[in-house]
Amino acid sequence: MVEFAERPKYYRERTFDGTPMNTIAIYNQDGAIQTAYSNECALNEKGRDCKFCNLNATRNAYSEAEGIGWKYPHHIGETVAAAYKLDGARHFTLTGGYVAERREVEYYLVVADAIREHTGLDDFNGTAVIGAPLDLSIIEKYKEAGFRTIATNIEIWDKNIFRAICPGKELESGGWDHWIKTLDHEVEVFGKGRVRSNIVAGLEPKVSTLEGIEYLTSKGGVLSGVTSWNANPGSALEGHRTPEPVWHVDLFKKVVAILRRNGYTYDQLYDCAPIPVSSIHDIYRIEDESLPVFHEQASEAQAV
Repeated sequence: MVEFAERPKYYRERTFDGTPMNTIAIYNQDGAIQTAYSNECALNEKGRDCKFCNLNATRNAYSEAEGIGWKYPHHIGETVAAAYKLDGARHFTLTGGYVAERREVEYYLVVADAIREHTGLDDFNGTAVIGAPLDLSIIEKYKEAGFRTIATNIEIWDKNIFRAICPGKELESGGWDHWIKTLDHEVEVFGKGRVRSNIVAGLEPKVSTLEGIEYLTSKGGVLSGVTSWNANPGSALEGHRTPEPVWHVDLFKKVVAILRRNGYTYDQLYDCAPIPVSSIHDIYRIEDESLPVFHEQASEAQAV
């Protein structure tokens, strides 16, 4: 039997100036909401977009009336408060395209202030998804602002493929080595298991991705996961093909095994990476028999 998730109640609400809340933050599942504050990436200006990304193409394809425009902090604060109150949401992720680090940190701090003001919560359980700042002292400001966890996505583990696929991150953000230094510093500030870094699966050999997951989780204290690469329309890799599903499923299972071996629980996974963009979350819950279907089966067995 297939069941569909109920439409969140806050989707019917509007902010003080009439902006529909469903254009401010999307509800994923299991109490997790997310705001992509801007569908633009400054790397596009110099022709240095990540080759797998279609963020700017998406912005150009849709109008602001469809929720693609810039999200204002007070709108986000109101929306998060409504989702927490009306739908029992319990985690917020803030993400967006690459912008100058000074502009990025200032915006995130103002958003955190707005969320605390509207929710009344000092700890609103938020994840800040940011680029690697050249000035690592900036990291402390995100924690001081109230974000519980932080994410800096390295995208590719192989250094040479990283340079080819992510030219902007290589040339504008200190390169692959600086991204690793950033993650190390984030762990120092936020603590083990409260830092996330994603690898886009399918752009490099599987063994390379697994090497990265192993290194980040065992040595770096970073909760590292993978998402499946899709050849998105408008990206430089449009028309290419991702590996077959069996390739990805095998990778997901191996990643979960690495995370478990290094002591990461599902609760830690949810706390730092609540948005189930791959099957890692489901594999965890299937192995733990914590999905609703297992509870239903247990209830039926007791009734018999």
